[in-house]
Amino acid sequence: MGWLDNSTNNIILDAVLTDYGRQALARNDGSFRIVKFSLGDDEVDYSLIPKYGRTIGREKIEKNTPVFEAFTNQNIGLKYKMLSVPRPILYIPQLTLQNNFQQGSINLGTSGAQTTQQVQLQQIPAGSESSIDPDLQETYFDVYIPDMFLSILNQSAIGSPDVNKISFYTLSSNLSGVYPTLTFTLAVKSISDATFSVYGKTTGNTTKINTAIRVVGKSSGVVKDIPVTITKGAAV
Repeated sequence: MGWLDNSTNNIILDAVLTDYGRQALARNDGSFRIVKFSLGDDEVDYSLIPKYGRTIGREKIEKNTPVFEAFTNQNIGLKYKMLSVPRPILYIPQLTLQNNFQQGSINLGTSGAQTTQQVQLQQIPAGSESSIDPDLQETYFDVYIPDMFLSILNQSAIGSPDVNKISFYTLSSNLSGVYPTLTFTLAVKSISDATFSVYGKTTGNTTKINTAIRVVGKSSGVVKDIPVTITKGAAV
């Protein structure tokens, strides 16, 4: 949903169903219900506030910010969701990679190399916060995976891959520890030589595909992008 034009006293909305929403509607079994909505401020450049001050900066944002049309691709709509939290907070909790991944990235291989990797992330307080606000504590995460190359072991993607061949999964976190923890196993798919030639980069005798997965918290909207390198036929 997007605001198209509010240059007059009229407020005009552009509301569309996402690809996933249309799939749910097409089932025609009575299960499709819109029960909640989210708002986002993807277009807003908040650097205008410290640059021009709160009053002038706010005026520049309100008058000069171009507004996106509504997107049907659920994976790119509302990248930065707005939150409603009853208590004042200064920092959004962070997501950190566990298991001591080198430089925060994951290396996988094909044909005889390591083809699966357990991934573990933990939500921790940020800045000067000593704890995570209960309203921002993550119970579920959305994980976005490049479907051509990767999958999550023993988990089913929600719907079909989008036009960018991205699949997403909704996974529950473990709340038994001090902070919420998400654990899943990333698996590399069987990748053909033709696919490596199109998406890979060859250095010497080694061909690698560089991609990434994205983990998004359902409550706080916190995002963690994790680089993934897939090596053709080489041990990692």
